[in-house]
Amino acid sequence: MLQRLLKNNSHVGEECGELLLQRGATQVPAGLVLNRDRRIAWPEHTFDFISKELCAHAIKKLQAHTLLIKATEGFFDVRREYDADKGLILFMTDQLKSALGERFQFVEIPGNHYVHMNQPDHVASIIGSFLQSRNRIPGQL
Repeated sequence: MLQRLLKNNSHVGEECGELLLQRGATQVPAGLVLNRDRRIAWPEHTFDFISKELCAHAIKKLQAHTLLIKATEGFFDVRREYDADKGLILFMTDQLKSALGERFQFVEIPGNHYVHMNQPDHVASIIGSFLQSRNRIPGQL
């Protein structure tokens, strides 16, 4: 099953594939069955389902410090159908910068959609630095 997973998901490394199977498969008498929530593939669970206006409205309501980590070959590159259109991520980052100012941090790192699994220490260090940052402006609750 691992080889089939790796063949169909070229962005996933072997160690990452083993983790995905360990967490996302159940042993049954006939072998392994993947535990997938097929609802994730529904259009309403994608960024492109909501309008830019609704996205901007939701972002303006944010009060928390926000960290956005984007892999250089991220989500859109994995899905392939949106390779040429990076407009949504640019729109979102512009809106976040405008609404949050110093409370927003954007970090782009080398890697693909699975960078958090392929290089967890690198991603964790970015998150740790963000959480421990001393020059943070307190958000309102």
